[in-house]
Amino acid sequence: MISVVNHIVLLFSFSLLDVSWLLFNMVLIGIIVVSIALIIKILCNTIRGFYICKSVFYGRCNLPWKK
Repeated sequence: MISVVNHIVLLFSFSLLDVSWLLFNMVLIGIIVVSIALIIKILCNTIRGFYICKSVFYGRCNLPWKK
């Protein structure tokens, strides 16, 4: 009887460990995906802002190399 209880407890503890490991991995992957998306968005906004500033700068100043 004790061995059966021990087996059940062992199986339950292993399944809890697996579930917590899966949840931890899912949270970790979610954080990584969100941070990559934020970095891409910030980079796109920075590049777009750089091009907007550049076009405004070239539009206001009559520079010889302006096309």
